[in-house]
Amino acid sequence: MITIDYCGYHTHNPDCELICRPSGTASYLFLLVLAPMTFRFPDQSSCKAKPGACILYSPGHYQNYQAEKEFFNSYVHFYCDEQIVNQYDIRQNELFYPYNQEELNWLLKKIYQEFLNKMTSSETMMDLYIRQLLILLHRGQSQETMPNEQRQNIYPELLALRGQMLGNCELPWTIEQLCGILNIGKSQLYT
Repeated sequence: MITIDYCGYHTHNPDCELICRPSGTASYLFLLVLAPMTFRFPDQSSCKAKPGACILYSPGHYQNYQAEKEFFNSYVHFYCDEQIVNQYDIRQNELFYPYNQEELNWLLKKIYQEFLNKMTSSETMMDLYIRQLLILLHRGQSQETMPNEQRQNIYPELLALRGQMLGNCELPWTIEQLCGILNIGKSQLYT
């Protein structure tokens, strides 16, 4: 069974706070970035993460991240057998930008509520929520979006999609479908 060590939803720490755990933690840590942060990795490289970035740290793995200003994220620390996580083929210990960030954050809220309320069958519900989180992470990575700076020249793709839509006016086009075709999130599409 998957168990939760601790978690937080829309968590604020002091501005510019640094989290540095050279030996990581005994649990998995899934972190959803909600304000810009800088992540440092064991090879001494660093990466600036925009809101919407995610990382799944494996147990015992080096963790080092710092808010650029406001420290704001949602997260969950959980224990489970390594085989459970591996069956979903999720990249670990590296940043990624899944297309389904809103879904992930909503699920982290549900996990946090269940963790706090400790109702009947909470352990089972949290186990199921973490499994759902792993499935959503797998799906999100398979249709990963890129930060805006990396998608500067999306105009040709938008023109091609516009032509496709005009050529197939009878189809019921949805925002989710358009985002999937362009491999971007809703907020990026609206921008």
